[in-house]
Amino acid sequence: MKRTIKFLLVAAFTLGSTALFAQKLGRIDYLGIIQAMPEMTTVQESLQKAETEYREHLESLQVEANRKVDEIQRLPEGTTESVRQLRQREVVELQQRYQEYLQLAQQGLEQTQMELMQPLQDKADAAIQKICKAQGIVAVFQIDQQAIYLDAEATIDITAAVRTELGITATATPATTPAQ
Repeated sequence: MKRTIKFLLVAAFTLGSTALFAQKLGRIDYLGIIQAMPEMTTVQESLQKAETEYREHLESLQVEANRKVDEIQRLPEGTTESVRQLRQREVVELQQRYQEYLQLAQQGLEQTQMELMQPLQDKADAAIQKICKAQGIVAVFQIDQQAIYLDAEATIDITAAVRTELGITATATPATTPAQ
């Protein structure tokens, strides 16, 4: 009886581990797909517009600071020290506003990019999930991510299938082997 139980346990572990290794794994050029989506053009245009607005405001702050510096340099010789210090303080405050706005602009651009990219990522993720379920793939690795080792022959490249699902007809061929 003990022998039968041991045999059944060994058989169960062997079959279980075989089933684990028989599961399909996929790979995908995720960034290539996102970049190839038609909506990416709109995202890039929106980001460019936001960047231009931030840059123009930064340039206006810089022009104003330069104008104040010129005013200080052109003050008559008899100008009191307190007036000079007041003007210099104005320049320092403008420079501080410039730095603060620069940080806010960078944060704003990052936030805008995340908000604009999220629908594209959601759409790509939905297509990936659909393809994986249809093909019985249990995990997908990104080709563009640094992997210690990924056997290209042991994984299924679903990039083309996802491109088709998303209606991407770009002529550029995606990477088919991962970076090793």
